[in-house]
Amino acid sequence: MIVGMNLWFYPFKIIWPHPLLEIYPRWNIDQISPGQWVFPISAAAVPVILWFLRKKIGRGPLMAVAYYGITILPVLGFTSFYTMVYTFVADHYQYLACIGIIVLVTESAACGFELLNKHWTRKNFPTGAEAGSNRSYWPSWLPAGAASIALLATLGTLTYMQSNLYNPPEKLWQNVLNNDKTSWQARLQLAALDAFNHNTLEAYNKMIDAISQPGGQNYLALNFLGLFYLNTEHDYQSAAELLGDSLNLNPYQSVVICEMAQCREKLGQTDQAIKDIKSGLVLMPNDYFLLRSNGEFLAKAGQYNAALEQFQKALDSQPFDAASIYDTAITLEKLGHWQEALTDYARTLEIDPDWGAAQYMDGKLLLAHGQAAAAAEHLKRAVDLAPDQIDARLALAEALEESGDVRGAAAQRAVAGQIEKRPTNERSTSLPAQ
Repeated sequence: MIVGMNLWFYPFKIIWPHPLLEIYPRWNIDQISPGQWVFPISAAAVPVILWFLRKKIGRGPLMAVAYYGITILPVLGFTSFYTMVYTFVADHYQYLACIGIIVLVTESAACGFELLNKHWTRKNFPTGAEAGSNRSYWPSWLPAGAASIALLATLGTLTYMQSNLYNPPEKLWQNVLNNDKTSWQARLQLAALDAFNHNTLEAYNKMIDAISQPGGQNYLALNFLGLFYLNTEHDYQSAAELLGDSLNLNPYQSVVICEMAQCREKLGQTDQAIKDIKSGLVLMPNDYFLLRSNGEFLAKAGQYNAALEQFQKALDSQPFDAASIYDTAITLEKLGHWQEALTDYARTLEIDPDWGAAQYMDGKLLLAHGQAAAAAEHLKRAVDLAPDQIDARLALAEALEESGDVRGAAAQRAVAGQIEKRPTNERSTSLPAQ
């Protein structure tokens, strides 16, 4: 059923591309009506009919339909994938497959206009001596030209209307809701925008509304609400419960396991957090999120060598994971291997030069080993990324002073003093993390 409906969805969207939605409604396969069987039956019948007609109309239509069917096959629904939680179709799935449908439609239109031109003539009103003896016809290109102009005007108007939906993002998701009143995913996206704009109450209400929609009680929506409690409300107990419910629906979510472990740690349940990570590693032994998180818990327990083993396994799985390289650098520094730590800080910053915490740690380590000038460069970048971070400014002042820039050092200390006098809620004291 899903395959049949998906097969017909894309040709329809090519012929009439309105409305175009970021997320289309998900077919309701729990309650199948007899009429819905038309889609799979007709989808199977079309190539059979074209096969029997191939000697009369040629093999072109059959080849176009076959090309479409073969290239769209991977996303028709024979196998499950992530986006099927909220939709079975998406415009970008058909970018390659639509060539077959476009060729079929345009060639059919060209043949139709060719037949029309053979039969559509019109005699002009004759004048003078030429009356009754002279025939003239409309130009042969006129019907096709008029149709092409009308089509371009229609598509141009639709394109202009569509482009207006992408800014601001709220318009994009509101458009989805206007066309699909029960879209829980659109509500979650609008909630995320509200949370980003610090409209906490509106964000919460939209999340609750999303979960109450048909199909909304799923692992993605529960994750969303759990993260809201974790990062916005700092309600770690509620966050852990929601993330746990999400994992009950889909245990193969390594990031969610790590987030739940973070909640457990905040609640003082470190042993349970470690147990959750290890349970995840049983299911996904090579997952770099879980390996890195396990290494971080080991490092916090002072088991630095064991932590390094976990970070290395994470890097074996994901060689360019900046967070694992950064954790390795911190652990090496604690073991006294400062030169190796500097190398890994440098690798981290090659991948993510805007990671303020890495800039700060690299600068501090360089400063501690007499490389004040190099330290000042990293600490300046850390201060640029987090202007209200007092520790970074004081470290920069020290580096500048050791480099001979006494006036610059004094200026940094003065600014740090001014920041310290401000209320805590009026300054951002955290360095940008990955």
